[in-house]
Amino acid sequence: VPQPVHIHEGACPAPGAVKYPLTNIVDGKSTTQIDAKLADLLKGGFAINAHLSAADSGKYVACGNVPQGAFLAVDKGRDGDQHGAAVLISQGAKTEVNLFLMPLPGVSQPAHIHEGACPAPGAVKFPLTSLAEGKSKTVVDVSLADLSKGGYAINAHLSSQEAGKYVACGNIK
Repeated sequence: VPQPVHIHEGACPAPGAVKYPLTNIVDGKSTTQIDAKLADLLKGGFAINAHLSAADSGKYVACGNVPQGAFLAVDKGRDGDQHGAAVLISQGAKTEVNLFLMPLPGVSQPAHIHEGACPAPGAVKFPLTSLAEGKSKTVVDVSLADLSKGGYAINAHLSSQEAGKYVACGNIK
């Protein structure tokens, strides 16, 4: 049975008005492109809610809050152009950092949150899990609010052997 699903204003367990209708869930899946920026959704105040069926749309069967976070572009570094994006998700006093760059197959790439700004950030402040196939996920011991005050940049290096080469950099704002 196709299940209606929407992005609602508000939060679970009782979200408010529908903000963005999504494609019905069929066989457990739904994919929709909406006219909204990810950065806007990550400001908080939204939930994704699924209904039992079109006929029983008053019955909510699944609800999840869209996490508060930040999206930032990661551009070329001082020594190369391996651009991509970072999604930072608030976890209270900690922050989940998800880094997505153009992959360098078979290469493990160190990545860090540095003090300072691109294109020449300073000392490493928080090490991140090394990129594998262009992806990295790390939880760092600092709040998103503190990171967002400025003065930090995410930086990726070419490889462990060539850590002095910065190939991607993005300022946290």
